[in-house]
Amino acid sequence: QTFGDTPEGQFSEALIVGMSAYYSRNLSREVKKGLKENVLAGKLTGGKPAFGFDIDSQKRYVINEGEAIAVRQIFKMYADGHGYADILNWLSAHGYCTRRRQPFGKNSLHDLLKNRRYIGTCILGKNAMRPDGTRNAHREDHDGMTIVPNACPAIVSQELWQAGDDKLESNRRRGGRLSAQST
Repeated sequence: QTFGDTPEGQFSEALIVGMSAYYSRNLSREVKKGLKENVLAGKLTGGKPAFGFDIDSQKRYVINEGEAIAVRQIFKMYADGHGYADILNWLSAHGYCTRRRQPFGKNSLHDLLKNRRYIGTCILGKNAMRPDGTRNAHREDHDGMTIVPNACPAIVSQELWQAGDDKLESNRRRGGRLSAQST
C-alpha cells in the first residue's frame, strides 16, 4: 500500500512501521518468556524429546524405560573405557536407533554423552545467537543460559555422567601448536 509523499502519508507509514516493529519484538519477548517458564517447570520447549525420554500430556519429561536401558548402557560402557565403535556395535546388535530412526553414529553418541538432561538438568539458551549471527549448541555455558537442575527425571547418576564427561574432556582433540616441539 502506498501512503504518498504527503506529511499525513509519511506519518501513517511511520506509525504502521513502528507498530509492526513493536509487535514483532513483543512477540519475541513473550515467546522467550514462555520457553523460560517451560524449562523452569521441566517441560518440553520444542522439538523431539531426547532419546530415553517421552513426553506426557502435561508436556513433562518421563523416562522411556526401553530406551533408558540403552542410555544407561552407553554411559556405563563409555565410563568403563569402551570406545565409540564398541558402543555403536552394541546399539546396532540390540536394534537401537535414534529418534529419527537412523542408526546411531559418532556425532549422535557424542551429543548423547554431553546431554545433561540425562542427569535431570534442563537447559535453555545453550545455542544462543552469537554476535556474528551464528549458533553453536556445543558452546560452553554462558550468562544467557537458564540451567535448572532436577527439573526432569534422571536416567543416569551424576557420578556416571561426570565420569563420561571427564573422559570426553580428556579425549578431546587439542591442537598441536602449543605442544609442538621446536627444532
